Amino acid sequence: MIKQATRPTSPCVENLKEQLNVSDCQELDVLILAHPDETMIAQLKSAFAKRSIAVVGLPQIFWDMSGDDIAELTDWAVNELGVGGLLLVGHSQGGTPNASIQICPVESGDPGQSTNRVASLLDRMQASQACVKENESHFVEQLKQLGNAPAVQACSVRNGSFVEGLFYRAESGVFCRFDHSEETFKALVNN
Repeated sequence: MIKQATRPTSPCVENLKEQLNVSDCQELDVLILAHPDETMIAQLKSAFAKRSIAVVGLPQIFWDMSGDDIAELTDWAVNELGVGGLLLVGHSQGGTPNASIQICPVESGDPGQSTNRVASLLDRMQASQACVKENESHFVEQLKQLGNAPAVQACSVRNGSFVEGLFYRAESGVFCRFDHSEETFKALVNN
């Protein structure tokens, strides 16, 4: 049975406790905090099929790794469950808290004006790529904040690298690992 926390718990902790009790899971190898994309999560579950994992789906647009809910969740997972590692998984189309809404209406006019449509398409692609870059920046910021959580810091000192980050590029279906030392993304591909 899962230990009961001595202080009020966040909805994230309560939900995870409930799921662990239902599955009768007594320990976790990895706690995964991920944007709730079904395709991406299915790939994660497949990749971790031989490990005991819990995937907590948190819409990326609401991520605040310095907030109380996440701090309590990581503290509980580390101290009560003895989780072996944390994996934060970002998403290229997950959004950021300050994301703007953009409407892209269908262009009207002469169908023979393909040059204008191509230019418009290129403009939209550039805007899309700018959104992906903004999502990457938000992800890196949140990964660093997660790594600075007190329970995570203590566990990292004892066990070495404890927090890892993956960024899912939905456009291609490729996961990229965030390299902390180089501050870059490196694609994970099978040969």
